[in-house]
This record gives sequence, structure tokens and C-alpha cells, in this order.
Amino acid sequence: MGPDPNVAGNTRYEVSLNVFRDCGGATLDLRYNVAVRQGCAGAVAPGSPFLLNRVGIPAYGSPYCPSQAANAVCSSTGGQIAGARPNYEVALYRATVSLPQAPEWLLSVEVNARPALANIEGFSNLRLEAVMRNRIAMGGQVHSVLNTSPTFSTLPVSFVPWNKPVLMNMGAFDADGDSLRFSLDRPLEDCNIPDVYKPIPNQPIERLDTVINGFPIVCAAFATAGTPTTFSAAFPLPSYSVSGVCPVRTASPYFNFNSATGSLAFKPAFYDAATPSSAGKTSTPWW
Repeated sequence: MGPDPNVAGNTRYEVSLNVFRDCGGATLDLRYNVAVRQGCAGAVAPGSPFLLNRVGIPAYGSPYCPSQAANAVCSSTGGQIAGARPNYEVALYRATVSLPQAPEWLLSVEVNARPALANIEGFSNLRLEAVMRNRIAMGGQVHSVLNTSPTFSTLPVSFVPWNKPVLMNMGAFDADGDSLRFSLDRPLEDCNIPDVYKPIPNQPIERLDTVINGFPIVCAAFATAGTPTTFSAAFPLPSYSVSGVCPVRTASPYFNFNSATGSLAFKPAFYDAATPSSAGKTSTPWW
């Protein structure tokens, strides 16, 4: 936003937080705190934590036909409304902060607690981070930097078809025209402390009942040797490519990430309609 007229040497920044939640999870808060400090244990910015207030009214997703929209609303008190279809809710929070120059500022928001999830241990903190460098040493001189962070132009896909190929891209862009590179990382529960990934369920990847030479055959595809046994940033959900013919079929891991575009290609392998939507086993990807 520019220099702070009230604090010499400081620059004012607009900090935005977009919260995207499953309607089966906890209710949205009216405000969040954003902590600003140098690294995990360095100097704390004057005035930190800053208060992020909600802007406007939260919006529901619109993944259904218009005739079903009334059946896909979120509860104002958290949890899924009885009889409602799974859906998501998104809200924007903002704050204006004043910061001095530093080689690096770490901005973080922590929310307690994650719901029970399919691929990581639940009930830990949900930690969101952003790193800002507004002072850079170059050519023997120190330069102040004004820059805008990248943003996403689309929301994550809320529904993906079971056992079908999916290509997902959230359309990140940079308002300053800077080039972008993408990487996969572990979710955090605290500063520099990642969440613990769960073991991958040991069950058939795909089952196909058929008849061979007049005899009924149950043909199930299992993962090949060397397949990951625990979820990770590089393999965050059960996704496989199945090959072969009955009675011998094999399943190979299939999760492709493009570091140049940020797109994800996968084929969801498991579906459990008996679990809550916030667990990520029914209508949403396993993140």
C-alpha cells in the first residue's frame, strides 16, 4: 500500500486470508489473528498479532443445478445440516499491517483444529503461512522491495469423480507479472512442524466381477510392489492406474504434479459414502 505516514521507515501492507471450508466442518470465525515475526523464533513485528476481520458475507459453492441450490447450504453453527447436500463455503478476511524492512517476515495464521481426515492425523492445528522479503541485499547495497504476492483465480475443485481421471489447476497468477514456480509441501500444525501422514489403506484398488470360461470370477487389482504405504506430499491421496486383464490386474501409483503450471493429474481410487464429507472420502479430494 505504500509508506506508513505514522511510522518512519515502515511500509503498510494489506494482508488477505481466504478461508475455504467444507460445510461439514467447523463454523467460520468472524476474525483470525495473523502473527508476523522473523522466522519461527526471531523478532516479532511491532503490533503482532494483527486482527484479520471478515469482509462481507461468506459465499456458498454452486456445484449443483439451480433446482438443488437450496439443499446445499452451510450451517451457521458448524456441521452439516440434516439432509443437506455436501458443499463448501468461502470467506475473505483482511487487515492492514505496518512493517519495517527485514530480510524475511513470516506471516502465519493458526486455527484449532483440523477435522478427522483421510490422509493425515486429525485434530491438529491448521497452520497457514506466507513469507515476505521487503529488504534485499544486492550488489553490495540494501534495497527496499515492494511486491504483490501471487493469488489463485479459481477455488479448488470440490467434487471429483471416483475412479475417473481428473486434471485440476487453480489458476495462480502474479499481479506484478513475475514468473511462478510450484511445489508440493507438507501441511503444517506449527512452525516448521508438519502434520503426520497416515498409512495408505490396504485394500483392493479396483474390483471387477466377471465370468471366465463359464465360472464367476472376482477380479481385484492390488498395488504393485514398491507402491508407497504412507501418504505424503508427493502422493496425498489413493490414486492408481490399473492395467492387465482378469484374473491378473495390477495397480500402479498415478499422481502427477506439474511444477511449471501447478496442475495436478490423478484418478481417485477409494470412495466411502459412510464418512462425513469433511473427512475427504466421499465428495472431496483427500488433502
